[in-house]
Amino acid sequence: MVSTYDILLVDDEKEFIDILAKRLKKRGYSVRVAYSVERALHLVHDTLFRAAILDVNLPDGNGHDLFEIILTIQPEIQAVMLTGYGDLQKAFRMGKKGLCAYFGKPCDIDEILDALSEALKG
Repeated sequence: MVSTYDILLVDDEKEFIDILAKRLKKRGYSVRVAYSVERALHLVHDTLFRAAILDVNLPDGNGHDLFEIILTIQPEIQAVMLTGYGDLQKAFRMGKKGLCAYFGKPCDIDEILDALSEALKG
């Protein structure tokens, strides 16, 4: 049985992602959290998401590759990418594939939430 959630959060920085999850829940979103690519892929196969917030550097892979895999499974998903290592060329290429925002860490959680909210409107 496939369940439906609004947002998938994928980041290995547990404290940050847990705070972000709480903030999203306060705004009324249903959220699932993964701390690795492996767990994220498991969730994407079993759960339909409206959007994802993905970290670039994960212990078992990277968010860019994860985003491309997710798009093959759920092509309508909106995504926001987070990174501590900015790469403007990569951000531009990912934007052409449907990435709606790309933030460098540290970043303001309200900016992430605003970008996500805007992406979900369209």
